[in-house]
Amino acid sequence: MKQWPRDGLPANPGGWVVAVARRRAVDHLRRESARAGKEREAVQEWAAAEPDGSAVADDDELALLFACCHPALDAASRVTLTLRVVCGLPAASDRAAASAVRADRRSADRAGQAEDSRRGHPVARA
Repeated sequence: MKQWPRDGLPANPGGWVVAVARRRAVDHLRRESARAGKEREAVQEWAAAEPDGSAVADDDELALLFACCHPALDAASRVTLTLRVVCGLPAASDRAAASAVRADRRSADRAGQAEDSRRGHPVARA
C-alpha cells in the first residue's frame, strides 16, 4: 500500500491485498517451521561448548577493578586506570581519556552555570 500513492492503484486492489497477505503468511510459516530446528541446534552447540573460565574474574581481578573505580580517585584517574586495566589501553589513550573526562566536566559546569543563571530569569511561555 505504500507504493500506491507513487505508482497508482493496481488493477484489482482487493486481489493485490489478498496476494500480499498470502505471501506474508507463507513467509511466516516458513520462518516458524525452521525455528524449532534452529533452537535445537543452538542448544546442542551451547551444551557441547566447554566453559573456558574467561567469563568469571577471580578475586584479585575484581579487587583491582574496584580499586580502579574507588571514589577517592578523581574521575580522570578512575577512567584512565579502568581503561588500562580492563581494556589494556596504552598511556597515550590514557591521556585522551583524561582530557575527555575534563571536557565532560567542563560542559557539566557550564550546564550548571546556565541552570543557575536561568533560575533568576523566568522563561516566557507562549
